[in-house]
Amino acid sequence: MENRPMVTIAVAVYNVESFLPKGFDSILAQTYTDFEVVVIDDGSTDNTLAMCQRIAETDSRIRVLHFPHRGVGPVRNSLIENARGKYLYFYDIDDYIEPDTLADNVAAMEDGDNDVVFFGFYVEQKATGVCDGVSLPDKTMGTNEEFKQFYCDELVKSAYGCGYLWSKFYRYEFVRDLYAAGVHFENIEMHEDELFNLKLFRHISRCRSLSKKYYHYVIYPKGNTTTRYREKGYENSIILYNSRMELYREWIKDREDLLVDFRQLLLIAVSGSVMIYDYYSQANMGLVKSYRQVKRVLGLPEVRECAQNCRIELSGTHKSAFNRMMDNAFYENKPLQFLFARWIRDQYRIVKKLRKGR
Repeated sequence: MENRPMVTIAVAVYNVESFLPKGFDSILAQTYTDFEVVVIDDGSTDNTLAMCQRIAETDSRIRVLHFPHRGVGPVRNSLIENARGKYLYFYDIDDYIEPDTLADNVAAMEDGDNDVVFFGFYVEQKATGVCDGVSLPDKTMGTNEEFKQFYCDELVKSAYGCGYLWSKFYRYEFVRDLYAAGVHFENIEMHEDELFNLKLFRHISRCRSLSKKYYHYVIYPKGNTTTRYREKGYENSIILYNSRMELYREWIKDREDLLVDFRQLLLIAVSGSVMIYDYYSQANMGLVKSYRQVKRVLGLPEVRECAQNCRIELSGTHKSAFNRMMDNAFYENKPLQFLFARWIRDQYRIVKKLRKGR
């Protein structure tokens, strides 16, 4: 391929104009310079497209494409189709990366012809100023069986999950060949990244993990991809849970401790939706509609099965509210109507605070 760059940085953007300057500055500050940036605007209604085009005029390595709004899954499929690099890196423009991210990950990729390189990341909570993160061991895995052990022992059990695209470097041919075989991003509102990775994981032959944290995952009070309201967040969490269970049945098989992990992850997702998304001002939900939505979700067979087979460990008010719901609904068999009336009454101050803060 003529003038092929070493790395394609793939960026999907949609109504993120306020994050573009810092996001692009982080890319252009990389010490490793043999890369292209492919940006696809997903039909933004603000100044995102115009700003990306102006930035692209200042650096020939940046290509900007524009499509009518389709959703992040189809956009990422288009990013795969338009990438030219030997390696592929998905980057969220509302975050930022360390200056040596590309240099170190290219070196790790070249050391053994790896399919994927995994690395750690920081998590920055803008509302509270708290910063923590995830570190991985320095490790080289030469077979899929070795990677499976790493997935079970490290990735599933790491804080903040393991499904993100931006904490991984991919060999482009590895992704391209699987894409040609039908491994695509699904067109759903959330979790499309982990669903994609779950399909790839079964095919990894050789990979590497790095202990250094390179990525800064920034959680803002509102406005970025993490804090947007998702109307189908519940349904997407169920889809992800079923995909994890399929992975367990077809690939993992002999690690029963992961069944507990997968069940807890679904309950955490449902709990987060109950406490946050159903009272998020963008949802325009009153208490009655919220109650009906939560009642419906807790009646889903996957949620009932998880709650009946494991308990969840959370902290503070979240823990007391969640465990009260689950205890009454699934262990004492009390009517859901009474359960949520009492829960909403007990959590009224939190609901008011959440609405006021949004």
